[in-house]
Amino acid sequence: MLRTLQIIFLCCGILTLLALGGFAIAYYLASNSLPIYQQTFITKNVKDTVKISRDSYAVPYISGLVASDSFFALGYAHAQDRLWQMVFSRRMAQGRLSEILGRSALESDILMRTLNIYNLSQKAEKKQSEEINRLLLAYSNGVNTFINEISNSGLGRGSPEFFLYTSQVAPWRPTDSLALMKMMGLLSTNKAKIEILRTRLMLEELDGARLEDLFNEPPLINALETKEYNFFKTSLRPDKNFNESERMLLSQDYTESFLSNINLPASNIFAVGPTRSATGATIAANDPHGTFSAPANFMLVGMSYNSKAAIGATIPGIPAIIVGRNKNIGWGIANAYIDDQDLFVEKINPRNKFEYFTPSGVQKFEKTSEIINIKDENPISIDIRKTKNGPVLAYNIYGVDAVRPEGHEISLSWTGSEEKDRSIEAFISLMMSESIEAGRKNLPLLQVPSQNILLADKNNIGIFTAGAVPKRSRLHTTKGKIPSLGWQKNNGWLGFQLFEEKPFTQNPGSGIVINTNNKTTVREFPYHLSFDWGDSQRIVRATSLLQKRQYHTINSIVEIQNDTVSISAKILLPLLAKQLWFGQPQQFEKAITSQANNALDVLSEWNGDMNPNSPAPLIYASWIREFQKMVIADEVGDLYSNFRNIRPLFLERVLRSTNGASRWCNIKQTEELETCNDISKRALIKSIKQLKEKFGSEVNNWRWGNAHVAVHKSNLSVTWPMLSYLTNIVHEVPGGDNTILMSRMLNTSKNQFVSNYGSTLKAIYDFSLNNSALFVVSTGQSGHFLSKHYDDQSTLWQNKQYLPLKLDMKIKQRNSVGTITFEPASFAHKTN
Repeated sequence: MLRTLQIIFLCCGILTLLALGGFAIAYYLASNSLPIYQQTFITKNVKDTVKISRDSYAVPYISGLVASDSFFALGYAHAQDRLWQMVFSRRMAQGRLSEILGRSALESDILMRTLNIYNLSQKAEKKQSEEINRLLLAYSNGVNTFINEISNSGLGRGSPEFFLYTSQVAPWRPTDSLALMKMMGLLSTNKAKIEILRTRLMLEELDGARLEDLFNEPPLINALETKEYNFFKTSLRPDKNFNESERMLLSQDYTESFLSNINLPASNIFAVGPTRSATGATIAANDPHGTFSAPANFMLVGMSYNSKAAIGATIPGIPAIIVGRNKNIGWGIANAYIDDQDLFVEKINPRNKFEYFTPSGVQKFEKTSEIINIKDENPISIDIRKTKNGPVLAYNIYGVDAVRPEGHEISLSWTGSEEKDRSIEAFISLMMSESIEAGRKNLPLLQVPSQNILLADKNNIGIFTAGAVPKRSRLHTTKGKIPSLGWQKNNGWLGFQLFEEKPFTQNPGSGIVINTNNKTTVREFPYHLSFDWGDSQRIVRATSLLQKRQYHTINSIVEIQNDTVSISAKILLPLLAKQLWFGQPQQFEKAITSQANNALDVLSEWNGDMNPNSPAPLIYASWIREFQKMVIADEVGDLYSNFRNIRPLFLERVLRSTNGASRWCNIKQTEELETCNDISKRALIKSIKQLKEKFGSEVNNWRWGNAHVAVHKSNLSVTWPMLSYLTNIVHEVPGGDNTILMSRMLNTSKNQFVSNYGSTLKAIYDFSLNNSALFVVSTGQSGHFLSKHYDDQSTLWQNKQYLPLKLDMKIKQRNSVGTITFEPASFAHKTN
């Protein structure tokens, strides 16, 4: 027995030592991949001396005399801190994620190959101006200088992910940057998904008035009478000829795929002009929203070139300051929600499956094949067909099988499919513009992503809609709301609208400009831009706060940008609770009567502030979610997964019974006729019961912050879940779905209150200060989870604090914590 115990202890000791040794080796390799911020290089890639000086938060300040040298240094700085993020994004744009992630990434790869993202970018490279190509090449050389450095070091320096996924890093090319820009455009639109969703709801026989309730747009009753609706209604049935292997190709549930998400990146942009500023100079602000990730999608930089300088936020892989300012102007972005996609039903020639019908007769599909390599599996070959309207969406991309009639295909027109895409030049031009007029001049070059661009200087403010807007015929049969018949003459695109035809506002009498992805025009189809907009709530709150004060300061702008009062809660809660506040408490289940009454008392004194320390936001969020689920899921069934996020305009219509919308409250599966008061009561009872199980019976001890946590997820945690404890950044967060400081909930059964989406960057420019602006990202500069700069801005972001970035690079050089210097080879030769 003693001998057995000795053997067991010995084995345990050996295993422990092996584990510790493995951990030590892993830590050694990972820590040695941390970037070095103090070096000097001699290189043929620069014409003059250029320096990268890092401040205490690792923000790189690039000082160069030649623009191409500074862009070279930007490429090096991006690669130093975010190489894995850049490589991962490039693989996604190329449709090559399956090579390292396996089958879980196959749907993404098929979409990127189908839309030809990378090949289109290769063609676009030839369409760029000579100057832009020169800067793109210089940037690529900077990235490749770092790639060569880590290759020669033998330690995989750059990121630990290269030890886990792949050690091979192909050289960076200008095409890669253009592809990332185009992919950003694709991920910033949802119009094809909404067309599919509308069609499926119509096929569920949801009438026009109820569709209007859900989408809060002009009545769709006329659309129900179109040829397309009747066509879908009579023709849609399972396609017996459909290749079943295609249907089984995608292993993951479509409803859980990121491609099924109909929610888009959002933003707030606003500015007050000199007449509304306490300093007599413009103050402007921007906070783009997106999926929380570690690292964040933005990285801060400062750059000088040709005696000019700019500071702001970049997206690693794209050589441009997307949100920032220079000495004279500042710029920001907000998704414009342009309807930049249309789906078309393409009828296959029954006599020849390789042909389809067009307005002028039959035509052959253009056909190509792609090989997709999959980790730990055999490669697969996919066929891609293209029509005059665009590529065919096969393999159930976006869930098109549900609306694909037998003997037909669904194709996609998208504004990002243009080969002459010079979108990147629009942002590079902003960096170098010395006036609003000069900055506006190149905005027509922006193809995708479509954006509302905030432009401001010391005395002027304006917002301009930019991005390609399809020209559609007034006789278009569906107006782009649902897929249209591809062989009908009036449904195809007629080119693009002129930049001058798009909405803009400049120096209004109010002294205020603002956009929160809200509707920007009242023009009717086909000049309407979109039927589906991103916001109807933040705009109300933000406008009110901006108008409330006659004169604004930096402090008031900071407070507005970080405001956590939910206008949705202030509108909806009185409608939801009115009968319960004044009703009889005996109506509640006895087991939870005290908690329900306490909850109602808490809510009756609440001002709508989604404060982490209050129980009220938790009660409201749980209650309103249950109410929405009860009234929608009953009508739409499995399609409810598309309506998990709170839809305040829909709920207000239901609770006010606008145009009979209270009919949503009647549950079809029961014989009784339920009212909205009945459903409100049931939703409260259920939500209070769930909260009690999770947080205890003392309502006053509940805290919104205990439930509402932001999860900044590393892509490492997807395939290496154990590493999530090291790589994910998790903390409580204020705000909610519809607050100015957005922190949108997942609203799933397991993670109802967890937020994975919100502000990833905050920027404020006070033009009374000529040399600086305030910025903060949601995580940190570094993508290396062992770096102290991986999450050091996270605390600032939570506490309404910002980093002051300076336009004077010399100041930052004097106070830098490390400087990388690149000297041209000609200098070294002269020295020798």
